[in-house]
Amino acid sequence: MRTVLTAGPATLPGCGVAGTTRRRRCSLPNAHQSRVATVPINPLATCVGKTLKALNLRALTGATVIAIDRGAGDVVYPTADDAIEASDVLVLTGTKDAVAAARELLEARLTA
Repeated sequence: MRTVLTAGPATLPGCGVAGTTRRRRCSLPNAHQSRVATVPINPLATCVGKTLKALNLRALTGATVIAIDRGAGDVVYPTADDAIEASDVLVLTGTKDAVAAARELLEARLTA
């Protein structure tokens, strides 16, 4: 069970009454299966210089990049056109398997 704040006319699944503005205990589908993980990007990784669109991470693995921790400034809500830079740290969300698959893809390195 998760505590969520509901507001407006929408009803969250498992919450019952719509339109309340009070805290309610709700059962959110698959919330217990989601993970948040960070993946540091090695400068020699094959993903460096590619956009999120080109990586197609969500379609290939099921994981979603929700933020990029970047030395020059964080990208909190990255778009498909944001490119991965050397030494970025990607913040991912998804199931355990999705995050593991994304980590494997992102950690692939260039071979000499």
